Amino acid sequence: MNTASPTEFVALNLSLSASERNLLQQAASLTGESIDHFALTALLDRAREVVQTNTVRLLSHRDAVRFLELLDADVEPNDALRRAAECYRGGHE
Repeated sequence: MNTASPTEFVALNLSLSASERNLLQQAASLTGESIDHFALTALLDRAREVVQTNTVRLLSHRDAVRFLELLDADVEPNDALRRAAECYRGGHE
């Protein structure tokens, strides 16, 4: 759990092999960045990609239309849904 405020800086320590550090240094030099800045931006880019891939679901137009139709449908709850609602209410009231 992250307890640091957005403006508070915290350290992240990494252990790298010499060849990994050399590769990072070479890439950083090619972009004109410090190795710290290069590594940080690469880590953040990858973290954003992983979070987006695992939290955002893109639907085709057909699937999006079907999803909205199902949300708008006037359907009576079945027994399983009623039991689930009762279970939920029992633990949250």
